[in-house]
Amino acid sequence: MQLTCFYRPMLKVNNLTKYFAHRLILDNISFSVKENEIVAMIGSNGCGKTTLLKIIAELETMDQGQIILKKTNHKIKTGLV
Repeated sequence: MQLTCFYRPMLKVNNLTKYFAHRLILDNISFSVKENEIVAMIGSNGCGKTTLLKIIAELETMDQGQIILKKTNHKIKTGLV
């Protein structure tokens, strides 16, 4: 017998694009995060990590794309290093 688990993402980002003035900061970013999954973003200074987090938190606007955030009673833990 084979069991298959299907997880709906808690967070799904589709084709997110962000410009500052005419400078492209985030270009067509897509990813999903499943419940109980631990993720990390790494990259060089100025590549858009903080901008992406601010867009997800609705502290910054995006120029194009979609963000789907599943409503839960769980606290989402975030941190910056």
